[in-house]
Amino acid sequence: ISILVGCFVASKKISNNGWFWGLILGALYTVLSFLIFSILDGEFRFTISLLNDLVFGAILGLISGIIAFAIKK
Repeated sequence: ISILVGCFVASKKISNNGWFWGLILGALYTVLSFLIFSILDGEFRFTISLLNDLVFGAILGLISGIIAFAIKK
C-alpha cells in the first residue's frame, strides 16, 4: 500500500513513464526498508530473501506506477 501511495504522489509531479518511476520507487522503498530494519536489528545480512524482496518490490512498484498514472489521466 505504501508503494501505491508513493506512486500516486509521484504521479502528481511526473507526467510520463509511470511504469519506470513506479519500478524505481518500489525498489527504493525495499532498499530503504531493508536498511532501516537492519540498523534496528544491528546486523546486515545479504541473503536470497533480500533479492526476492527487491524483485517483488520493484514489480509491485511497476504495477502501482501503471495504475497511479492511468488513474491520473
